[in-house]
Amino acid sequence: YVRRQSGLDGVADRHGYAVAYPDGLLGTWNAGACCWFARWTGVDDVAFLDKLIDTLVRQGVADPRRVFVTGFSNGGGMAYRYACERSDRIAGIAVVSGALAIGCTPGKPVSVLAFHGTWDPSVPYDGGGNMDADVHFPFIPVRFLMEFWRWVDKLPALSRPVPDGPDDCVGTGPGPVVVALCTRQRGGHEWPDYASELMARFFADRPSLPKT
Repeated sequence: YVRRQSGLDGVADRHGYAVAYPDGLLGTWNAGACCWFARWTGVDDVAFLDKLIDTLVRQGVADPRRVFVTGFSNGGGMAYRYACERSDRIAGIAVVSGALAIGCTPGKPVSVLAFHGTWDPSVPYDGGGNMDADVHFPFIPVRFLMEFWRWVDKLPALSRPVPDGPDDCVGTGPGPVVVALCTRQRGGHEWPDYASELMARFFADRPSLPKT
C-alpha cells in the first residue's frame, strides 16, 4: 500500500534517496500498545529495523548519518517508537496517520513531520477510542502529541508556516531540529498527495548526524 500510494520511489529518484519497504509481521508492527499480530507475538521490530539499517549501510546503500524513517498508520506508530528508542540513529522521521503507542524518552532531540486528517476514523485526530482490540487506552490527540515532541526537543510553539507546505502545515520554525504538523481538514486515514514531496524537502533540510 505505502509504495503504491505514496509515490516515494519517484520522489526518492528525484532527490537522490534510497527507499526500503520492510514488511511487518502479517502487515503489522509492534509499536508498543499497537498493533495486532506483531504485538501479540512480541516481535522486536526495533531490533529488526536496527538490522535492516545495518545491512543497508554495510552494503553501501545507506549513509548512517542520514537515515530517516517514515510510515503510515501502524507503520507511523513504529516510526515514532524507533525515534523514541533509537534517536541517536536517525536524522528525522515523518509520520502519516500514526499514533505514539509507547512511553517515550528519546536520548536526543528528534525532528518530526506529521500528517493527519481531521476525519481519520482509525487514529482519531482529537484522540479517544482504543489503541488495539484488547488495549482499552485512548489515542492521544494529535496536537497534544506534537506538543510533546516540541517540549522534548525544547522548541517554540508550532506557529510558523512550513516552507513550501500547504496552508494547513505549521511548525516550530527554522533550525536544525524541527517539529511540524500538516493537518488535512476533512482528511481521512490516507496518505496526502503532497506528503511525499514535502517529506523529501524536510529530510533534505535536516543536518547529518555527527560522525561516530
